Parts: sequence; structure tokens; C-alpha cells
Amino acid sequence: SIIHSDFTTTWHWIMNDPIPTYLACLVTGPYISWTRNYSGIPIEIAALPADTANVSATFTNLPAAINTFVDYYGPYPFNKIGYSLVNFTAGAMEHATNISIGRAFINGTLGYETLWAHELSHMWWGDKVTCKTDADMWLNEGWASFNEALFTQALYGNTAYKNWIRTNHRKVLQFAHISDGSYLALNAIPSDYTYGATAYQKGADIVHTLRNYLGDSLFKVGTQHYLDSFAYGNASSADLRDALTSATGINMSRFFDDWIFTPGFPHFSIDSVVYFPGGLDHYFVYTRQRSKGNLHVYKMPVDITFSNGITDTTVTVVIDSATNMFHIPLIIANATWVSLDRNEKISDAITDFEITPTSTGNQNMSETNTSLNVQTLSSTPSTIRIEHNWVAPDGFKQSNPGIRLSDYHYWKVDGIINPGFLSKITFQYNGSLSTSSGYLDNTLITGTEDSLVLLYRPSVANDWQIINANHNIGSAFDKIGSYTVDTMLIGEYALGYRDYTVSINNVSPKRIILSVQPNPAYDTCRINAQLMKNEVGVLILLDVRGREIRKWKIDAKNSVVIDCTSLKNGEYVVQLLSQKKLLDTAKIIIHK
Repeated sequence: SIIHSDFTTTWHWIMNDPIPTYLACLVTGPYISWTRNYSGIPIEIAALPADTANVSATFTNLPAAINTFVDYYGPYPFNKIGYSLVNFTAGAMEHATNISIGRAFINGTLGYETLWAHELSHMWWGDKVTCKTDADMWLNEGWASFNEALFTQALYGNTAYKNWIRTNHRKVLQFAHISDGSYLALNAIPSDYTYGATAYQKGADIVHTLRNYLGDSLFKVGTQHYLDSFAYGNASSADLRDALTSATGINMSRFFDDWIFTPGFPHFSIDSVVYFPGGLDHYFVYTRQRSKGNLHVYKMPVDITFSNGITDTTVTVVIDSATNMFHIPLIIANATWVSLDRNEKISDAITDFEITPTSTGNQNMSETNTSLNVQTLSSTPSTIRIEHNWVAPDGFKQSNPGIRLSDYHYWKVDGIINPGFLSKITFQYNGSLSTSSGYLDNTLITGTEDSLVLLYRPSVANDWQIINANHNIGSAFDKIGSYTVDTMLIGEYALGYRDYTVSINNVSPKRIILSVQPNPAYDTCRINAQLMKNEVGVLILLDVRGREIRKWKIDAKNSVVIDCTSLKNGEYVVQLLSQKKLLDTAKIIIHK
């Protein structure tokens, strides 16, 4: 700076590194400089004198953010870190070394720390290397949004990271295609949606998947190679693909074809599991792949976790077709729960939440549109996992009973429910056009909510049947409400709408549900039959040859517990009869 005789000052600002013109900024005002130095990096924050205390408090975790981004993306790329507090209330802008941030967000709390961390990470993602065209804006904004989660993990741990990712993922699945007009590929975002949900939220969602695909070590190696290769220049999605391939030795073409260059999402699920005991325990796992927003078939490594309530064993398989079969020999007997992607590494069309309740009462199952009300606990802890599947459920196996199933989503209750555990479960629906909570069931509910029904099936081998549930409804016309089931069972749940124009035989829907828990069973299992009040039924246990083994009477007030210890391993069939009429059948698999 030069001070003149008339007491004016001329400032000369020089930046040695080239930057895009949109990243240059000049801010003037009665500022003072809040300065620090961290690990050799000068820090200067321009603030009004009255705001300096707020600056100190709000930027408490600035060193943690610097450490995190340097660790993952390499040395800080400029000669200083700078922020200027401005009269702006819509966020911030990543001007190189002089981030403009709304004064209102530097308020002396930690409430907006992911905002300033997002902007700081732009010094790597957007400033050191910027996107070649606006169609690839996810290279700037998607990565900076993901870095909010990365910063959160470094500061608050893995659970906080997973909560951030899960919430963001649910918003993407529910709203990105609504706010951006359609399902969009990350690398071809139309100019009208350059700064939309696809670039920001979906971009962050897929970076999370990329991180798990590579693993943390290669993720760091690959991203640093990309940033160094295109430093102080611009790059495209293809450039990122090729740089990751070069640095990691992993061909990233298929990953980018699937996740970056294709709109929509895959959906991975387990169709069935067949178990054969022996020297090793042999599991045959049958998987399915469906899609949301595309007709694409993905190729993706996916974790399968086998659990018997004591030991968890995880193996990785590659799903690459609409259906796959995997033969997995393991030294783990009687795995009563087999699950896909239990650690939520992949951003497919599922949001899920898992708990092991330690007390009775209400439990919100975050981002699944469900909640539990635990009535009693089991002596051995039970683990409950709710999956909200953002694809249409399977159709009816038999003739359509005049019910139109949801074309958009269904739920799966999974886990290990031990004897003595009892919980209610509530499923929320919302067919409003609210961009914060709606667009779930707007295509299903075409009339009043009185025509809605909740359906259940224990497994994919069973047909959908109406389940007795309390319909919690205010207005019958706002498309917002819920169903509460008094006894939560493992299996799948879906919404349906009574629409007799789709009925083939115009027959009444089934009202009886026969279920078995746990299934497969080890020492005991419980058979539940949802009979009508005062109705009496007979349960008959048969072997695979149809020979009767045992028989019990049952009514709407009780269930039957089978002692499996005297039965041989294998498959059995249980029949439910009332007034000599066969009402339902279910398969039981016994593993000991």
C-alpha cells in the first residue's frame, strides 16, 4: 500500500496464481482485520469491530477444517485463508482467498460452521481446479457439499457423518428430480439447474459412494492427483475419471458410466437366502437389482452381512445383473439375518435406519418415514432395521383384489427380534406437493384417504395382504396421515389404494396374515395369525412331504411358540384353517 500526502491510501492487490474471473472480489467497508496464523497459513477475516467476538466463537473449529482438507486434498493451494463479512443473507461465495460470507452467519455460534467449511473446501474444489463448463458444476458444488460431511466426521465422529449423509440422501431421492425437473446425470446438468439439487446434494451423495468404492487411502491419492494435474485450470468429469484411474490403478470407467453419466439410482435387495449346513455353512444368496429414474443396469461391489445375533460376518460381492446368485461358504452357523449394505456405503434407492433399543417408548427411525413405539424389551437385545425403499413394490402374485399398489415406495422391517420384544410401528404417508415433506404418495392417492390400505407380506415368497392397522387421519383430502400397526413383524409393508377398476375378478382382499418369527428359526419360533375377533383357527405343522407333525388351536388373542430343538434342520410348512377352510400357509426354515 502507498500512503499519499493527502492521507489517502492506494492499495495494490496481487495474486500470483491464476484464477477464473468469477472468483475475484473486492470488498470495502469500515473493516478491521481478525488475523491468525495456523500451520504457516495466514488467516485474515475482515469484520466490523462489533463482530470480532462473534468471529472468534464461530470459527473455533477452523483449524480442524484446515487439517481435514489438507489431509484429504493436499497442501492449501493459496497464500492465505480469507473471509469478508458482508450484508448478504443467502449464503456465501468462494472468492479465492477472500470468501464473501453473510454477516448474519457469523453470529458467535457453531450453527453455520458447515457453511464456512463448505466455502473453505472450495479453495481446492472450484478454485484450485474449477469445472470446465457449468454442466459439470457438481465438480465444484457437489464436492464442497460432501466436504461438509467430511468436516462433520472429523469433528464429531462417524455417527454424525452417517446422519449427515443419510439426511442428504433422503432429500435427493425425494426431491432432486422434482426441483430440477427430472432425473439428471451429474455431468450434463442443464444451465437452468446449474445450482440445483443435482449438482449440490446428489453430487455430495455420489462422492460418498465414490469414497467407499475406492477406500479412504486411494480416495486421497486419487483426488490429490486430480487436483495437482489440473491445478489453477479447469477440468471435466471425464478428466476426474481418468485422473482417478491413473492414480489408483482402478479403472473408473464403469463407475463413472453408472453413477456420473447416468441419471437416477440403482436399487439393490436380497430376494432370498438358502442355507445348507455342513463342514462349512453354505449360503446361497439371491439378489435383485431395480432402478429409480433410469433403465440402467449397474455393476457395483456390495457388502452382505450375515448375523446370528452374536457374530457378524461381512463379505463383498459384485452385483452386475437384474438377478444374481452368490454361493458363500462361511464359518458362521444359523445366520438369522442377512442384509445388504448394512453400513450404508452405497447411495442406492434406499434410506435405512438401525437401532438396538435399550428402553421402551417412542423412537423416530430417521429418514425412513417410520417410528417405533417399543412396548417391551427382550432379555437378549433385539436389533431393528427399517429400510425405506424408493422403488415400487412387487405386484400381487395372485389376481389383483381391486387394490392399486404404490408406484413409488415400500418399507422393509428387518433385523433380529428376540422373544419378548414387542413394538408398535407407524408408517407415515404424504401425498402433498410440499417440497419439504411431500411427493411420496401424490400419484397413489387420487381420491380420498379413506380408500387407502396398508399391506404386508412376510417375505417375497408371500402375497400382499391387508393388515389390521390404525389409520391416523385428519382431513381425508390433504393426502397426509399414517398407519400404526400394534405388533411390528419382520417383512415388507406397502400402501395400496382401493381401486376396483383394476380388479380382475373383483374379489375381496384377503384379511388373514400368517407370519413366523424368527424365520429361519433356531431353538424356538413364534407363529402369529391375525384372526378376527372371536374367530378360532387351527394351526398344522407339516414336513416337506406333507406329513402332519403337530397341531394347535389359536384365536385372535394368542400366538403359538414352537420348540424347534426336537425338529430336524430343513423346511416345514404351517397351515392355518378355520371352519375346515384353508386360510393361509407359511414356510418355516429351521437351522440349528
